[in-house]
Amino acid sequence: EQTKFCYVISQLDQRYASEVEDVITSPPERGPYTLLRTELVRRLSPSPEQRIRQLLTVEEIGDRKPSQFLRYLKSLAPDVSENVIRIVWTSRLPRNVQSFLAGQNESNLEAAALCADRISEVEVRPALASVDGPTDIGALRQEIADLSRQVAALSTGQDRLRAGFKNLDTTPRDRGSSPKGSRPAFNNRRPGSRSPSRGDATSSICWYHRRFGALAQNCTPPCTYSQQGN
Repeated sequence: EQTKFCYVISQLDQRYASEVEDVITSPPERGPYTLLRTELVRRLSPSPEQRIRQLLTVEEIGDRKPSQFLRYLKSLAPDVSENVIRIVWTSRLPRNVQSFLAGQNESNLEAAALCADRISEVEVRPALASVDGPTDIGALRQEIADLSRQVAALSTGQDRLRAGFKNLDTTPRDRGSSPKGSRPAFNNRRPGSRSPSRGDATSSICWYHRRFGALAQNCTPPCTYSQQGN
């Protein structure tokens, strides 16, 4: 504790040292480093109230993409509800982007951000923001709905993929042959590759290569599959 305390003090910038001057000049006998670290974090980190105030009054999109700005707002106030984040984020977007996102409060926020990126990347004609272009506005709103469905489908696919990997991780890594009647989950092989031979050669090949062949993503040594595959 004392060694770490002295090291931190020697490396601490003066503007930060002034914030914990009382701890530096009168350190406790027990746990001086722990107290110094705790006080530095507490005194220099913005409070939740300050973060929300910054979120509501200070932050502007600047030269960031709408999706980048959305991620930044979420990181700035992670405990704020998505509805509040959506309102603040939308209000800071360019007016032409706001007009396209109007009435899309029920769409997925991430999908709306992707659509806002596409809108901001092209030069939008003034007519698109007026009542003369209902077809174009309707098409963009339909695109937002399509993106929402795509994001939902991707999320479902990722959940299934994670579940599949979890099942693989929990499968016993025995060195015997696969259960009778079982078939590999993935059966595609690269041209020229062949299955490992039975007998001694099979026993020297790890479970992953016996089950998935050339598509195996892991390997448990010792494994001679790479020497026999070609």
